Amino acid sequence: MKVSIAQIATVAGDFEDTVGKMVRYAKQACAQGSKLIVYPYATLTGSQSQFFDEAVSEHFLDDAVHALYDFSQQIKHLEIAALVPLSYQTESSLITDAVLVHHGDLAPIRSACLARAMQQLTEDKDSDSEDDYYLSDNGVAIFTVDGARCGVVFTVDEMDQHLDTDEKLDMLIFIPFDSFIYSDANAQLAVGLGANDYFEEVDTLGYPMVCASGVGGYGEDIFPGSSFIIAPHQTVISIGPFLEEALVTGETAQTESLPSHLTWEIGAPVEPMLYDALVTGTTDLVRQQGFETVAVRVDGSLASLLLVCLAVDAVGPLNVRALVCSDDPETKSVITNLRVDARTPDFRLPIPQPHAWARYTDELLQSVQEAFLAELARENDSLILLADDKTSLALGKGSTLRYPYLWAPFGDLFMNEVLNLAQTRNEMSPVIPQACFGRYGCPWLDGFESLGANDRERLEQFDSILLMRVELGMDFEEISSYFEDPSVVRGVLDLLDQATMAHFTVPPTFALSDRMLRDYASSLGVAWHDHARKNQGTLDIQSLLKKVIDAINEDDSGRQRPLNEMKAFQDALDMIRDMSERQDDEREDQDNGNDNGVDIDLGNGLNFRTGLSGWENPFSEN
Repeated sequence: MKVSIAQIATVAGDFEDTVGKMVRYAKQACAQGSKLIVYPYATLTGSQSQFFDEAVSEHFLDDAVHALYDFSQQIKHLEIAALVPLSYQTESSLITDAVLVHHGDLAPIRSACLARAMQQLTEDKDSDSEDDYYLSDNGVAIFTVDGARCGVVFTVDEMDQHLDTDEKLDMLIFIPFDSFIYSDANAQLAVGLGANDYFEEVDTLGYPMVCASGVGGYGEDIFPGSSFIIAPHQTVISIGPFLEEALVTGETAQTESLPSHLTWEIGAPVEPMLYDALVTGTTDLVRQQGFETVAVRVDGSLASLLLVCLAVDAVGPLNVRALVCSDDPETKSVITNLRVDARTPDFRLPIPQPHAWARYTDELLQSVQEAFLAELARENDSLILLADDKTSLALGKGSTLRYPYLWAPFGDLFMNEVLNLAQTRNEMSPVIPQACFGRYGCPWLDGFESLGANDRERLEQFDSILLMRVELGMDFEEISSYFEDPSVVRGVLDLLDQATMAHFTVPPTFALSDRMLRDYASSLGVAWHDHARKNQGTLDIQSLLKKVIDAINEDDSGRQRPLNEMKAFQDALDMIRDMSERQDDEREDQDNGNDNGVDIDLGNGLNFRTGLSGWENPFSEN
C-alpha cells in the first residue's frame, strides 16, 4: 500500500490554518495514489509543553475535535484515509489517541480498540485479527485501512512492547511525541538511522515501519522532521528532510532501497543539526509569542557572540537589538559584520561614594547592564534572549535578570556543547574571530587540574560529571568510578548542591536533553549529601518483609510454623499492594462518616482492621 506522511509545521490552536494545510497535503497525497496519510503528533493539539491547565483543557479539546470534524468533511470525497493524533493532559495522565478519518467518519483508534475489547470480554470471546479494530497482546492498537492491518504507537517503549508479540501486520505506524534530543540517535529519526535502533526493530518485526514527525518549534519542544518509511533488511523506502516541510510518500511493498544520493542526510554530524534546530525553534518561538524583534546583551564572551549570531540567523539583522557591553575590537567587528542595531550606553557608576556600601564589582556591573537590556526590550517590545548555558545555570551563575519575556536558547546545553556550536557556526561563515574562542568562564575548584591538561579538557570532564548527575541520575559512587580523583567529583556535586535555590529560578529554554535542569530533583534545606559507601548495601524491601514474615511465623520456641513460607511472603506483598490501592478510597469514606474497614489476618493470632481512623498504617504508599 502506498502511504504518505504530512511532515508539516503548524501552530497549536490555530485550527483554521492548520485544517487548511492538512487538507492541501491530503489532496496531494491522494493525487500520488496514497491510501493513507499520517499526520505528526503535534499537528492539532501541540506538544506536551503546550498543554493547558485542566480548567480549560476540555474546552481546547472540544475546539480541536470540531476542527477535526471540519477536516473530515473537506476530504470525505477523497479516496484516502487520514490518521490524525489527538492528545490532552488531565490532572492525572496524558491522554493520546490517533483518529482515523475516512469518508467523513471519525474513529479514535485506541478508544475503538478498547471498546471492542470490552465487548469481547462481556461476550467471553477472544480478540479476532479479522476485526477492524482490536488490541494486540501487549495493548497496541491495531486497525485496518484499505485491507492493510496497521499498528500505531507513540513511544519507543510501546514499540518495544509490540516487539514482544507475534502479531503480524502490514505496517507499524510510529508517531513520536518526544521532540528532538541532540544526544539521542533515536530522537533524530531519519538522520540517525545509521546509529539508532529502527533498522534492527524493523528486522525483528518483519514488516515496514512508518514514522511521522512534525517540523519546528512548539513551545519548548523542537521537532526535527526527518520522517521515514523503512522496511526489513535496511531498506529505506522514503525519508523526509531535516527541519523542512515535505510530503513523504512510499510504497510499503517496495524491496529496493533508495539510491545513496537520496539518503545523504543519514549520519549527518550532530552540531549542525543542533544549531539549525535552535535557529528554527527561536524563529517559531518569536513568531508564536507575537514578537517581531529580540534583544541581546553582547559582553564579548564567546557565548554572547554566538547568541547574537543565532538571533540574526533566526529573525534577521534588522530585528535584532544588541546591547554592546564590550569595547574590544573583536566584539565590534562581529557587531559590524552582522549589521545589527547596536546600543552602547555608558555603564560607569558613581562608585565608590563617601560612606557607600556598594563596591564596583563584575556582578554589580552585570546587573546594571541587564537593567539596561530590560529597558531596551521594553522600548522595542522585544523578546530578550540570554546566553546562559546549562553549566552556568546548574552552578547558580546564570543571569540575574527578572523580566516577563525572556528565553535562554542554550539553557539545556552544557558549556562544552555551546563551544562546539560556536565552532560549527563559524564553519558556516567565519563571523567570530578566533581570538574569541578562549572567552568562556571555565569553572574551577581544588584538584581541578587532574581532570585535564588544559581548560577545554577540564571543562569537558566537568560537564560530564554534571551530565551524569543531572541527566542520567547517577549517584556519587557511579560517577566516581569514571574518574581517578573522587574528591573532584565530590567538589563538583557540592557546587551543584550549593546552587539548589538557583535551580528554582532557571529561565525557560528549549528541551534538548533527556532531563532539563528544572526537572533535576534538588533537595532544599537538607544537610545530607550522597557519599561513598563501604560494604553498605541498601536493605531490599523484600528481604525486610521476609524477616517480618519469619518473625510472625515463629512459635514461642523459635521454630517455624508449618506454613508455606513463599505463600506467606507473596500474601504479604499482595496485602501491601491492596492496602496502597485501597488507601485513598478508605480515607474518603472516613471523611464521609462511613466505616468500610476490612479485617486482615496476619496469622499467629495477629490481626488489624483497615479503614479506621484509629489505625495508623505503618506502610507507605510506595
